[in-house]
Amino acid sequence: MNSIPVSTEVDLESLTGERADLLNLLLERKARSADEIQRHDRIGGGSPSRLPASWAQERLWFIDQLERGSTAYNIPVVARLYGDLDTTALRRALDDLMHRHEVLRTTLVEEDGSPKQEIAPERSFDLKAADLSHYDLARREREVASQRVEEADAEFDLQTGPLIRGRLLRLSATEHVLMITVHHVAADGWSLGVLLKELGQLYTARVERRHDPLPALSIQYADYAIWQRERFRGVLLEEELAYWRSHLLGAPPQLELPTDRQRPAKQRYRGGNVAISLDPQLTADLKDLARRHGLTLFMALYAGWTLLLSRLSGQEDLVVGTPVANRQRTEVEGLIGFFVNTLAIRVGIRPEAPLREFLSHVRQATLEAYNHQDVPFERIVADLQPERSLSRNPIFQIMFALQNAPSGALQMRGLDVVLEEGQDEPAIFDLFMSLEERAGGVVGSLNFSTDLFDRSTMERWVEYFGLLLREMAHRDLDCIADLSILPRVERGQVLGSFNTTGEIYRKESLIHELFEEQVARAPDAIAAEHEGQSVTYGELNRRANQLARHLLSEGVGPDQ
Repeated sequence: MNSIPVSTEVDLESLTGERADLLNLLLERKARSADEIQRHDRIGGGSPSRLPASWAQERLWFIDQLERGSTAYNIPVVARLYGDLDTTALRRALDDLMHRHEVLRTTLVEEDGSPKQEIAPERSFDLKAADLSHYDLARREREVASQRVEEADAEFDLQTGPLIRGRLLRLSATEHVLMITVHHVAADGWSLGVLLKELGQLYTARVERRHDPLPALSIQYADYAIWQRERFRGVLLEEELAYWRSHLLGAPPQLELPTDRQRPAKQRYRGGNVAISLDPQLTADLKDLARRHGLTLFMALYAGWTLLLSRLSGQEDLVVGTPVANRQRTEVEGLIGFFVNTLAIRVGIRPEAPLREFLSHVRQATLEAYNHQDVPFERIVADLQPERSLSRNPIFQIMFALQNAPSGALQMRGLDVVLEEGQDEPAIFDLFMSLEERAGGVVGSLNFSTDLFDRSTMERWVEYFGLLLREMAHRDLDCIADLSILPRVERGQVLGSFNTTGEIYRKESLIHELFEEQVARAPDAIAAEHEGQSVTYGELNRRANQLARHLLSEGVGPDQ
């Protein structure tokens, strides 16, 4: 899957203690969501309807205006289909999806300097087909790999559409590859689960010649966008923004990690992935840690990630983003669309403080952020007006997610379906750690900008992360500074090999005589540097002699 933010939620059920506070939090969120999302009339009859874009759509539209041709926000899905595929039923099922979800036949058109959603009454799914069955096995797989890259890297035109497309490759009578790519402006990670589930149901119904088995949708994404625009204004918007202003006041604009290369003047979104795997025992230990301190697993992992970033950067004030599904309302759970929101969680780290104190701080910061999760991140950025740069994201450049979006299973009658893992993906952020629970452990990946980091560096940092989590799980009473991130061999290098700086000097020589010998050997070599200025051995010797003569002239002698 693409490293686009998907969904992360605080599992309130797993928290212990302070249940009254949590109940109040839930009741407050329920009260704030009491106003219903209404279905709005679609104007124009047979012509396209134009309705407001959501805040998130507007941000991606603006980025698209700046960076024409960028494919960083493409979300690809690739599935191997084994069995007797009914291609006619597949095409009709894809068309059914287009008919069911307006956002899939929507484009963004400019009107008075801002985007509007233009919804076409009908639109067929753009599915290209190619027959590769006449190639030998090796050639077929090379062609599949080539077309996979070509499909994922083809740009979308947000104004003309479509915002979703696909390819169907026939490898043999009983094997096909289905590629579907959707632009993030029309979908998010949760949406992929909806899309795949419904595609399977619609295909099966078409094969069995049954009517559409899916219940009618009460609203569409455009209705949500209108509701969002109307809701977040006036007093409510000001209350929400007041929290985020206070929360982010004085926050550092950038996390200064040690990069392998200088940051380019403009983001190029070139990315790579490094796998992460935490074994079941470590996962169980982290859950025990979370229970002892009233945390969720997300909070424990987030705490470990921020501690590692602090150790690597030397900064003690960090802002790390995390995505939320933003689907608290039941009427939007089954919609395809761009709902995901982003929270900028800020934490302070005191190395001398005990770990338990920091874990409590993370818990509080996370709960507060989730209590104010409704305001669109785009509105926060517009309100704070941080210094903007084409080289990095505003407010934060690092993301963390523990995914809990519905599983993206695709079940089609008469077929065995295998969803293929994503290849190296675009890097929208400097670093994005995305994890999920699976088979008793935690797995995922670290997506990184290849313009900034080498893969070997990322592999080393992933190892640091695992070691730090083990330290946290078993040393929660220790202070933060005592937690180690280095494996034994690397620790030996840093503390031993790198620190072997001893030298044997002649006993009969005094230090000033050794210094003068160095002056004679290399008078133009740099002796000292400070705040961008440097001095050579020859110059330092001249200044030292000048100071000595001045002291002698003032009557200063030995031992004075």
